Amino acid sequence: MKKLLLGFGISVLSLGFLFWNLDLSGFTSILERWKPIFLVPFFIAILWGLLLFSWRWYLLLGKKVPFRTALLSAYIGVGANQFLPARGGDIFRLYLCKKGESIGYGSLVSGIFLEKVLDFSFIFCAGLGALFILGVNGPETKILFPLLGILGIFSALVIVRLFHRHLISLGEFLFSKIGKKEFFSEKLAPQVAELGSFLTFRNVSSYGVLTAGTWLLGYAIHYTLLQYLVGIHLSPLETVFIMFCGAVGVMVPSAPSGAGVYHASITSGFVLLGRESSEGLVYATTVHLGQMVALGILTAILYVYWSFTEKERTE
Repeated sequence: MKKLLLGFGISVLSLGFLFWNLDLSGFTSILERWKPIFLVPFFIAILWGLLLFSWRWYLLLGKKVPFRTALLSAYIGVGANQFLPARGGDIFRLYLCKKGESIGYGSLVSGIFLEKVLDFSFIFCAGLGALFILGVNGPETKILFPLLGILGIFSALVIVRLFHRHLISLGEFLFSKIGKKEFFSEKLAPQVAELGSFLTFRNVSSYGVLTAGTWLLGYAIHYTLLQYLVGIHLSPLETVFIMFCGAVGVMVPSAPSGAGVYHASITSGFVLLGRESSEGLVYATTVHLGQMVALGILTAILYVYWSFTEKERTE
């Protein structure tokens, strides 16, 4: 409850700061630039992006559940994340995969964990790479910060791959000092071991390509279509950087779907790119609202379908 209240508090403060300090004139011109025809391809792009996401989820689970189960759980879980606190949609996804299937929770949790590592690694490297190429805010930001960030991510993955057993031993030693060795051994050590075993060249290359496709051929397309919807145009590199900003925003504790913090993060990204802050707030609001409505409708339909089919199967 405390974490939930903290998240809502951060969101309220973020939204209050944005709407109190920024010029909101950009919202008044939306109707002049509004092109609702782009809502149709946007919804198709949502479906396509989640299809790629579902296929990777199915593979990360080692094909231990039917693809239909992986597909429905991914669509419903991602949609539920828009409305449930603390990424509750991911927990719902685990429940849907577990119900009626023989897969254990250990495999499900490992799949979620590897999924987050893949997404985090790719979008941070892609976002920092875009920042490097765009070269915003002078040579220091252009060269040093992005390269150090990318190097840090790759170095961390290499260390986990080569020394994951030593890291587990070190973790057990450190956690034993605070009386939490059992917690580390049961909850964290298996994930470190799983990640260390997963980081082979074959897995990194194949799952890396699939993750890149999910972001660049899925999410980036619906981010781009919403630009045309409200007449705000970004280059492909700028779009990747803004996606990176949005991803950072939803990592901060906040209300469901990252409300407020997500808006602040994307608005900050627009400012870094030399664009108007009001334009960034309009775009962030458009993306956030578009995703919530599209995913909300889709999730409701699929959850009703899953409920009926599950009822028929158990009767």
